[in-house]
Amino acid sequence: MSANEFEPIRIVGCDEAGVKKRSGDKQIYVVPFSLSANPPRGWADLFDKSWRALRKSSGATKVDAYLKKGHLVFEASLAEVKPQFPNLKSAVADANTKYREETKTKAEKDGKKKLKRHEEREAELAAIREAIGGLDFS
Repeated sequence: MSANEFEPIRIVGCDEAGVKKRSGDKQIYVVPFSLSANPPRGWADLFDKSWRALRKSSGATKVDAYLKKGHLVFEASLAEVKPQFPNLKSAVADANTKYREETKTKAEKDGKKKLKRHEEREAELAAIREAIGGLDFS
């Protein structure tokens, strides 16, 4: 997927029926948020890094967020959902930006490699033509 083809991921809703208490913990809930699309390969790692940094800077050490089966799962007390939701959105936006940057950088590197291979092949063909060009087959 190229950087131009990537459609930024957004949080688009929450399935209220899917909200459950985390097993073994009366205070923590598992809140699944729906995303606008399934994130591409590598995006989840970028989200995880962004989320960890935001969680650490906000001091919300008892909350967690991760991707599972195409959903963004948030684990926290119900009182933390609203205050931490902007951080979730920020982590998603940051992952989108980093994914786009990585994809663009990779495409540029791949383009340079492809051009170099093409130039090497052209030089090789020229050398082959020169080597066999003056042969007398009579």
